[in-house]
Amino acid sequence: METEPQNSYTTGGDKVVGDFWNSKLDPYVFFLLSSGVTSINRQVRLLPPLLRVFHNLPPSSPCPILAPLTHVIHSLITIPVTPALKPVWFGQPSPISSRNSTTNSSKNRTPQRSRSDSPTRSTQSPTSPKPSTLDRALSRLSAGRRSLSRTPPPPTSSSIDVLQRSLDLLESCFSRYFPGDIDPDDPDVRQRCKAESAENLDDMLSPLVVLISRICIADEGCRARLRQIIVPEDLDRSTLLETRADLLGRCLRLLPCVYHPRLKDTVGEMLFVVADSDGMLFCFRCGLY
Repeated sequence: METEPQNSYTTGGDKVVGDFWNSKLDPYVFFLLSSGVTSINRQVRLLPPLLRVFHNLPPSSPCPILAPLTHVIHSLITIPVTPALKPVWFGQPSPISSRNSTTNSSKNRTPQRSRSDSPTRSTQSPTSPKPSTLDRALSRLSAGRRSLSRTPPPPTSSSIDVLQRSLDLLESCFSRYFPGDIDPDDPDVRQRCKAESAENLDDMLSPLVVLISRICIADEGCRARLRQIIVPEDLDRSTLLETRADLLGRCLRLLPCVYHPRLKDTVGEMLFVVADSDGMLFCFRCGLY
C-alpha cells in the first residue's frame, strides 16, 4: 500500500511509522481491528481504547512512567493525527460514528412486549451496558494503586485532553529526575533512574516527547497552547532561561547534554515545533542568541 507524508517536516528516505500514512487505513484505526489471524471475528476500536488507557491508567510511583503506560505511548506514536482522526484524538464527536450509532439503534429497536407475553422481563428496569474487559482492567488497576494516587478521578471520554495529559506526565518525570536546576548530565540523575526503572531516560521519555511534538505539528491550537506554557508572552527574561527550574529551563539544559542523546534530540524538535519551525524565532524565544 502506497503511503504519503503526514506533515511538511517529513522528507524522503527511510519511512518512519507515524510519519507516513494512507487514508485507507483510517477505518481500521477508527472502527475495525481484526482479532483473529485468518478472519475478523470481533469488531473493536483501536485508537479510542488506547486513548482511554493513556488517560485513565493510575499514576505509578516512584517512577511516573512504567509499563503498561510506556506500551500505550509507543502505540500512539504510530498513529498519525490526520484530519479524519482528529475527532478521535481530541475527544470531539465524530459525525461518522454518530451516524453509525443512530443507524444501529434504529435497526436494533424492537416492539415492546406486553406483560402477558413476558412477565419476567417486563419487570426489569433498563440497565447500563455491561462493562467491557478494558473497563474492568482499568478498574482493577485503579483499585490497586488508589493509595498512591493524589490526583482527581480520571477524565471521561468527553473530556479527553491528550496534550495536557502528555505534558503532565512529562513535567512529572522532569521534576522527578531533573529537580531544581540540576545538570542533566549529573551522575545522580542516571543513578536515580537506574534505581527506579529498567529503562534509561532516553527510552522512557523520548516517545512521550515525540507524541507531544506530533500532536502540535498536526494541530495549531495545541501548538499555541504549548507555546503559551513553555514560552509565554510575559516570560521573565531578566535571568538566563536555562537556569530556570521549570519546563523551559529543563528543556534548554537538555539541549547540550551528553548522556541523553535521543531525549535531547526530541526535546529540541519539540521546541522547534513550538517556534513554528522558524529557526530565528526558535533562537529568539528560547534565548539562544
